[in-house]
Amino acid sequence: VRLPEWMMPSEERGRLQASAVASLDGRRAKFARDIRTTLDQTGLNHTVAGGVAGLVSKTATAPLSRITILMQVGLVRPTEFRARLGEIVRVDGIRGLWKGNMASCIHRVPYAAINFTTFDKVKRLLTNGQVANEDISMLTRLLAGGIAGGTALTCVYPLDLIRTRLSSQVRGIGVQYSGIVQGLGSVVQTEGVLALYKGLPATLIQVVPSMAMSYASYETCKFNLAAHKLFSDETGLPTVGATLVSAVVAGMISSTAMFPIDVIRRRLQLDGTGGERSRYRGLVHCAQSMIKREGFRALYGGLSFEIMRVMPTVVLLFGSYETVKSWLACSSDSEV
Repeated sequence: VRLPEWMMPSEERGRLQASAVASLDGRRAKFARDIRTTLDQTGLNHTVAGGVAGLVSKTATAPLSRITILMQVGLVRPTEFRARLGEIVRVDGIRGLWKGNMASCIHRVPYAAINFTTFDKVKRLLTNGQVANEDISMLTRLLAGGIAGGTALTCVYPLDLIRTRLSSQVRGIGVQYSGIVQGLGSVVQTEGVLALYKGLPATLIQVVPSMAMSYASYETCKFNLAAHKLFSDETGLPTVGATLVSAVVAGMISSTAMFPIDVIRRRLQLDGTGGERSRYRGLVHCAQSMIKREGFRALYGGLSFEIMRVMPTVVLLFGSYETVKSWLACSSDSEV
């Protein structure tokens, strides 16, 4: 007859507890292995890693993202930054700095997941899976990055539009939307279904080359650093240092090169808000109107804060992606 645990000698009780802990750890390890195997077999490893990376990077940099948007749409001037920041905190509270972040995350998670997954699949398709990742050409990376960015953007664009509109609101000053669902419904009701894709051409012009440059510069820089043994482990693979340095380089190149287009597409997304008459007839007319009314510098409104936002964003994005991907044991031949 087995004695109750409380009646057992301390040594035997300790062995039983250790055995129970080991059994639990074993079940947890098996569960984790089963998840990794399932994701790898279904090809969803890059999707999950990309989604987690998008969530982490977007939430961590949400305050900088909101200030950048307010500057891009002309609601905040660089000289007014401190005063307007204080106004946002005073009116909306500290949580006001994260206004629109829920929409950002709902947008960013599928966006990043589709982006990374498409990039990996297109790379494999263009090389027939026969070329080692470090030997893939710059042109292939540019094409794969551009296709990935365009595909992901088109799939989730309505969420990007409502995210911009939510982020541009300050309580008591022209508030139109109370949330994602209400905002999407309001846009459809007052402006029509096609308004959900307002600014899409300008956004594609900005995002496709931006993502192409981002992926190409990130991978090229990472593998070149490892090849020159600057940031590589004993097996010659890129280390965390290579990831961080390459992410910063990729962020600087992609964000600054296409920033004026990003400013224009934000203006187009806000144009006609609440049923007001649209001011812009398209991408070129918007750019001309901005330059005429506000000067050429308006095309670079918020650039300094965009750079401040992009640096931690890309580091967190690629860093989180590589970390989650390693945990999921993604195959090395599909490494991004």
